Parts: sequence; structure tokens; C-alpha cells
Amino acid sequence: MTDHIEIRAAGAGDAEEVLKMITEHAIFEGETFDPEGKLEKLRAGLVTQKQFECLVVEINGQLEGYCTYMPHYDSWHQQSFLFVDGLWLNMLFRGASIGTQIFNRLHERARQLGCTTIQVMTPSTNSSGIRFYKKLGATEAQKAYFTLPLKRSQS
Repeated sequence: MTDHIEIRAAGAGDAEEVLKMITEHAIFEGETFDPEGKLEKLRAGLVTQKQFECLVVEINGQLEGYCTYMPHYDSWHQQSFLFVDGLWLNMLFRGASIGTQIFNRLHERARQLGCTTIQVMTPSTNSSGIRFYKKLGATEAQKAYFTLPLKRSQS
């Protein structure tokens, strides 16, 4: 029996499953992630798809992957790019060209948004992800990624 694969825009009803996959994704990358209090924010974001957009991969009626992305602007190059914030496929479905199908959709969306490139980041330890992105024709940037917490206001 052939798997029925659908890549579609996520909706509010997908929020719980997407949050589970985000949690699995964080564990895979060795990141700290607390899903507490995030379900309603995610659900609202999936409804508006304003701050980010999200695709889900549905296989035989089950969600098996997600991709979140948003347009950004590069002041050095004076061009917009599509930033892929998260890409996850459950292990069983990796290597089945689903990631390539997702990126085909991302290329289409990037053109619609007037973007000139797609950028994605992954941990330096994610060798399979790095191989995948290079296979797609991506070049590796030599930059480190940092998170800086906001200082408390001095009210």
C-alpha cells in the first residue's frame, strides 16, 4: 500500500501535534525546551500565520513533520530572504524525498514573497541535516548563532 503524503498549511487543529514535534525536535538538537504555556500561542500563530507560516506533513492521516518559516531582510545584501526556523520529519520518514518536496514549496513561497534566497540553520552536530541542505545546493555560512535575553527595564 502506498503512503498518502500531503504537505499542507497547518491550522489551529494541528497545534497539539506540532507542539509535540517541536518538543521532539528540541530533544534531537540537545536544546532545552519547555512546552508549558505554548500551546495556545502556537494555536493562535497557526490561525493567523502572520509572525510565521507553518507547513505540516500528513501521512496516512497522521502528522509526521512540520516546517516553520518567515521572511526576513538582509541589510548587507539589501534583499529579503525566507528563513526556515524549524524543519522536522519523524525518523521513519526521513530519506523519502519529503524534505525535498517541502523545499520545493518553500522556493515557491519565497518567490511569492519577493525573497531572493532561503536560509536555514542547524546545529553543527546534525550531520544528516547538513548533508541534506548541501544536497539541495545550500552553502554553509561560517557564523555562530547567539541568543541574548532582554535586560529588565529600569522603570
